[in-house]
Amino acid sequence: NMSTDRSPKKVPAAPMPRRRKAVRRAEILAAARAVFLALPYEQASINQIAERAGCVVGTIYGYFDHKRALLDAVLADFYDELIADIAASLLLGDSMDAAPLVLDACAAPGGKTAHLLEHCPHARVVALEIDPARSQRIGENLTRLGLQADLRVADAADVTSWWRGELFDAILLDAPCSASGIVSRHSDVRWLRRASDVAQLAAQQDRLLRALWPLLQPGGRLLYCTCSVFLEEGQDRIQTFLVNNSDAVLLPSPGHLLPGGADQPQPVGDNGGRDDGFYYALLCKQPLAEPPASAGDADLGVAAGGPGMG
Repeated sequence: NMSTDRSPKKVPAAPMPRRRKAVRRAEILAAARAVFLALPYEQASINQIAERAGCVVGTIYGYFDHKRALLDAVLADFYDELIADIAASLLLGDSMDAAPLVLDACAAPGGKTAHLLEHCPHARVVALEIDPARSQRIGENLTRLGLQADLRVADAADVTSWWRGELFDAILLDAPCSASGIVSRHSDVRWLRRASDVAQLAAQQDRLLRALWPLLQPGGRLLYCTCSVFLEEGQDRIQTFLVNNSDAVLLPSPGHLLPGGADQPQPVGDNGGRDDGFYYALLCKQPLAEPPASAGDADLGVAAGGPGMG
């Protein structure tokens, strides 16, 4: 017998479209770093980076306005990796107080902050970053490592916008620079900088040093560092600063570490291969000497309570 069932047949549901996985900023940076290392800057494209990261081009533009901004972020991350461990050991050493108050100025993406906390677990670290998105990334990286810091978003040189009145025991100033010290790994740097950039960056470095030095308590230390091989961004900045600040003393520190060359000073830490160039200057803040007592003061002291008062 033929079936008399006249009910409508159910149409199989159409398969759900496959959703492209969410791609995070860190994955985009990893893809961009691979592309920039493989190709000259002019030949590297956002499309190639998006393909390697497994995302659409629009995802990249959600984080970065243009290709140059992406390269700058790659260079900043790369530099942060290289300098972080060395900076923490130079600044904090073995003689710092058990729970020092430390400022990591220009802190993104957080590698330096993490190394400071790992080197001195009880340190109270203020991680300062001018870019809100990059500050958020510091927090994400610290959370992943199980670490905590006081994150603040501000221009480090605009002290009144972020400082809360406590003097710091140690300050790490990883100053914005030309990145000339990592040209061996990112050769595009030499073509992306203009002759005027170094002078502008030197002025910014001076501004940061002037603003942060008063926030360091007597006996405290400030580590100034750049990934530059130019004297204008290293030795010249510190010599000028020392001339203008009588309470600043330069402690033993590596100075300029230049790529290659057996006649160069021995580098420290992970820079042993000398493929990269850096500058490190460790400064200590000395208490200002009290002015000597005048002859009148001395006479007054004797009259007030010295011998002969009977």
